[in-house]
Amino acid sequence: MKNTLTLRLMIGIMLSTCVSARAGEQTKPWHEAYSQTVTAKFGLITWQSDMKEAKKMAAESGKPLMVLHAGDEVETVRFVKDKLNHFFVVDAATEFVPVIVKEGGPGVRFRAADGKSLDASIEKNAKFGDVVKAMADALKAVEKSVPLYLRTIVRENNIAKPQIALFGMG
Repeated sequence: MKNTLTLRLMIGIMLSTCVSARAGEQTKPWHEAYSQTVTAKFGLITWQSDMKEAKKMAAESGKPLMVLHAGDEVETVRFVKDKLNHFFVVDAATEFVPVIVKEGGPGVRFRAADGKSLDASIEKNAKFGDVVKAMADALKAVEKSVPLYLRTIVRENNIAKPQIALFGMG
């Protein structure tokens, strides 16, 4: 337990420094950049806005697609702020090709490089543990290695298998 806590603390310090540097960048709002460029900074993640280009990048890199469905702007901004701006999530997003589409949402669906849907998604009401588990599940589905810090967070947030400790008195 102590080693896990130390590992999380060290990783957190390293990543928070990295994320705070990214947060200071000047960028256009995603809805302005969406129609003008191939990439858009939305939250702390840079998203592709052209699905064809994103699939090409995914095929070349072997990374799965992380598709943000951005229908209603207000809800999507809140979703990204609440679910996708945590420094562990931002770092884990580098294992994917993030792409934003203007349909449905808010939510994230994971797809293989060929566009085939993976059995992993992040819904509007997801908690932090659900978010990292979906990311880890998507990486496993395409047989990519899941980073140690992501596996650790999934294990620590695994509510499906609560552990019980019994202590004897006497």
